[in-house]
This record gives sequence, structure tokens and C-alpha cells, in this order.
Amino acid sequence: MSDQQNNKAVPEIDVDTIMEKITEELQLSGKAVPVDNSPGTSVNMTGTYGMTFNAPAVRAIIMSAEAKANAGAEVTPMLQFCRPIRKLAVLVGKIVVYLASFITDQQRSFNKETTRALRALTDGLVVLNNERAKEFSLMREEIRQLREEIETYKKGVTK
Repeated sequence: MSDQQNNKAVPEIDVDTIMEKITEELQLSGKAVPVDNSPGTSVNMTGTYGMTFNAPAVRAIIMSAEAKANAGAEVTPMLQFCRPIRKLAVLVGKIVVYLASFITDQQRSFNKETTRALRALTDGLVVLNNERAKEFSLMREEIRQLREEIETYKKGVTK
């Protein structure tokens, strides 16, 4: 029965807090979480959708997906069963994994390729953001120089 059927309040899920905790847990577990503090890691898309693309958080999510991409390849230890039943459950599990392998092999391949594509897209966004930041910096410098030239011109005209 669901929580709503039991008339219980369903708590709201704060995705940002969960993502921060996942990133922290991955960092604490010793797994390599690419934390890049260079200018291009946070792609500002405020003009488009009012949101910011946080590359380290996305990379942490992709790492989590990569860790689970091989689902269905192995039988779980079946620790919820007592020892005699566990041996039988593991044997049945191995048979199921073997029989389902023609489906799960394709799914695992898809999972791996999808995470690879997501990683490439994330890296591409970071590169594009770095290029855009350099272009903005150059434009700001040009504007500053043009303002100086205008001020110099105004001073020469008023004399």
C-alpha cells in the first residue's frame, strides 16, 4: 500500500542535497570523482533556461551510472536467505542470469555506450564553456579599450 493510501504525508525530495551527498560519499569512498575547479566546470545557461550546468555533479552521476551499468551480469550473494536455501537460490539465480543473458548482454552494452556518450557530452559542454569564457573575456577587454578611446576622443573634442 502506498503512503498516500495510508494517509501519510509524503516528504518532498531535495535533489540538490542528495546530489551533494552522493558526490561527498563518492569522494570519501576513495573513488575518483573528477572535481574540476577550472572556469569551465560550471556552464552558465542562465540566459537559456535559468539554470547552471554543474559538471562535477554530472560527472559524479555518470560515475554512479557506470558502476551500475553492468547490472544483470552476476548473481547477488542472496544473503537474505539462510545457508541451505541460499545455495539453492544462488544456483537458481545463476540459471536465470544465464538464460536472460541474451537480453542483459545487449542492455549492458547499451548502458556502457550511453554513459560513454554522456561523459563525452559533459566534456564537450565544459570545453564549449571554456571557449565562451575566453571569448567573453576578449570582448570585455575590447569594450574597455573602446570606452577609453571614446573618453580620449571626448576630451579632445571638448578642448
